[in-house]
Amino acid sequence: MNSVNLIGNMTKDVEVHYSKSGVAVVKTSIAVNNRRDDTTMYINLVFFGKLGETVNQYLRRGDKIGVGGRLQLDQWVNNNGEKRQAHSIIVQDLEMLGKPKGTQTTENTATPEMPTAKTYSMDDFDDDEIPF
Repeated sequence: MNSVNLIGNMTKDVEVHYSKSGVAVVKTSIAVNNRRDDTTMYINLVFFGKLGETVNQYLRRGDKIGVGGRLQLDQWVNNNGEKRQAHSIIVQDLEMLGKPKGTQTTENTATPEMPTAKTYSMDDFDDDEIPF
């Protein structure tokens, strides 16, 4: 079974790309705290289709989210010919858990009002082109 569930804060704003067939591919990362040994892990996330478009519309750096999905190992060769690899989570379920404490909205903020504790799932969307 390949199943991962995490809660953390987004460490950067999303990067949006579109596949040749027009499917949104959205990448970001979250910081997940381990309370037992006071460490933090930084995890790459990938969202596809309308779920990714929802993330792009409502979420920004610092927002707290819960995600569920599957672990994927990405492998590539860099410009120096070195083999590289990194893990990422292909997100299938998303829960928006609200803004971090102490965050205030200003007039210059372009972020729409984010729904609190809203759960989204890949099953909510009709994308036949999602590659998993």
